[in-house]
Amino acid sequence: MIRYVHIIVLFITGYLFCCCTPYNADKVNNSLIQGKWILTDVDRAVYDSINVDYNKERTYLIFDGDKCAQHMSDWEDTLNFRFTIHNYELNLYKDDTPFRSLDIDALSKDSLVLSIADNKWVYKKAER
Repeated sequence: MIRYVHIIVLFITGYLFCCCTPYNADKVNNSLIQGKWILTDVDRAVYDSINVDYNKERTYLIFDGDKCAQHMSDWEDTLNFRFTIHNYELNLYKDDTPFRSLDIDALSKDSLVLSIADNKWVYKKAER
């Protein structure tokens, strides 16, 4: 009887390990980042004495699939990139050449914080 219990426990344990998908942060972050984000704050040494009205000078990041566009409405300019996410790092590519890597400090359904060293960019979700 005890032998059958051990066999059943081993079977159930093996079944659970084989059927459960492990948490994949890269996949989850790639899903969360999709959509349109608006820049709401910048924390950079160069901007310490400059006040920027982000309601007037809007900058957007738009993620769609593996594409990312940075649209700066005040300059009427758009930069297009391809991106990947790996280990909480957003890697941008321009014409398949590495362009920039940013740390993902925070990412939720309505908040995105990116940084490089002491420079930090804070975004909120503009659209889904």
